[in-house]
Amino acid sequence: MPPRGKLKQQDDLRLRKNHLLLKNELDALKITDFLYEKDILDRDDIERIESGRTTMERNEILLRRISNIGPEGAFDIFLDSLKEDYKHLYDALVKEPTTHDQKAVEESHCATSNATGGKNRHIMISYCHADKEIVHKIYLSLQNLGYNLWIDKEKMETNLLESMSQAVEDSSIVIMCISQKYKDSDNCKMEAEYTSNLKKDYIIVKVTPNYKPDGWLGLMLGQKLYFDFCGRSPYDTVMQELVKQIEVITKKQSSSS
Repeated sequence: MPPRGKLKQQDDLRLRKNHLLLKNELDALKITDFLYEKDILDRDDIERIESGRTTMERNEILLRRISNIGPEGAFDIFLDSLKEDYKHLYDALVKEPTTHDQKAVEESHCATSNATGGKNRHIMISYCHADKEIVHKIYLSLQNLGYNLWIDKEKMETNLLESMSQAVEDSSIVIMCISQKYKDSDNCKMEAEYTSNLKKDYIIVKVTPNYKPDGWLGLMLGQKLYFDFCGRSPYDTVMQELVKQIEVITKKQSSSS
């Protein structure tokens, strides 16, 4: 049976300090066999990791497991798994944490808390139901990474305006999944304009190929950066960039609060 329990404090700090780096640059599937042979993972652990839809999701599942592998040598085995193919990650993890690192990790945790449910806030996903297939894939990816999300999975039939407005008001970030159908939807227009009126932080995601926003949506967005899930870049690559932008915004919100 693989070890269970919390890491030593210093090892836990090392892992938390480098969490985003590991999540973005590791490929969990390349080290699971080694960790299984060393009795750090069992078959159930590997199945859970393999169930992740993207590389980042699989990495997140592995890192959650590593954070609970016990204090007796298991973290050193995890380090050993990185030496050959991930020397830069190994080097980052073996550095002795400082008091400054401790403070930075605590501040980062507060920032992430704002995006994952701190102060009852959530990340709202604003989209048109005609685009639900790709949007729900994005939703599941972010959910598996631990974010607290609000999404209208079913068309709201009652108290429509109240539900929409409350979702925007209670959000820390709004992700607008834009398309021609989004632009043509009165409900989506209300959500987007209310987001802008409240000066909420928002992120633009393109969910249909070759769409160029025009009309009211083009005027509102201007030259704002967007993440294109229907372009040439692989899904995992775009998701990594989206997560980085979420982290940038939440840290900014934390520092200004």
